[in-house]
Amino acid sequence: LCCPSGKEGGFRAIDWLVELMNLYTKVMYGGSGSGRTINYVISQSSIINAYRQCIEDIEHDFHIPEKMLHHAAPDIQSRLDGLKRTLRELRPHRYERGRKVPYFIED
Repeated sequence: LCCPSGKEGGFRAIDWLVELMNLYTKVMYGGSGSGRTINYVISQSSIINAYRQCIEDIEHDFHIPEKMLHHAAPDIQSRLDGLKRTLRELRPHRYERGRKVPYFIED
């Protein structure tokens, strides 16, 4: 058994995970047309989890309720409301004395 979600009770059989990775590698991120070659699929297979994490991060950051790989009903207002709420809470556009960031970018 493995737990790809990391959540309690989220265990799956290993063959389920292998088949899921095959789906991602061959179907979702395998390219299309003349760019879909065995070498391309093999070169992308090691970064499939990075692709998935990027998609999940975007869905979370932009308050997208449905998965991006499926077409959801166009409900932009709820997404804008979620973004406005986050911006009001974080206030990234205002100077606040003592505010810290977890990283430093050299000039």
